Amino acid sequence: MSHQSTRSLVFVLACAVLGIASATSAYAAPTCTAQQGQLLIDAGRYKQAVNEFTCVIAADPTGIEGYRGRIEAQLLLGQYSNAFRDYARVSAVVTPVHPDAESIILAGYAARLETAPDDITALVGVSFARWALLRLPRSHQCARSPPRY
Repeated sequence: MSHQSTRSLVFVLACAVLGIASATSAYAAPTCTAQQGQLLIDAGRYKQAVNEFTCVIAADPTGIEGYRGRIEAQLLLGQYSNAFRDYARVSAVVTPVHPDAESIILAGYAARLETAPDDITALVGVSFARWALLRLPRSHQCARSPPRY
């Protein structure tokens, strides 16, 4: 094989590999969004909303909205222990990256309730958020002092 043929073959193989890699990365890009998850909640499709928000969390494990939305959908399905577990994850995983995560969640509910004070899903979400967030140790508190028994 000549030097020119070898170069051509390497070029063709490189293009093929890059084409496969870009097609794979385009295929692997998640198409889920927190907005779509909220629309599913608003439509009463809570199981689908849990799946949508789970996808959002997988794409951004320290993001706030994925957890907030999945918690809300779980509550509306009566999955209270799953919702509480997710608030524990917010405290352990999200709050160290976003120290204001709790206030962002509560402010989001406040904004929703300001425009629609009878929004049952927002009322359920904010009530549970206030209850759960008071009961979970803050990640920064755990790091500073040992638990008291």
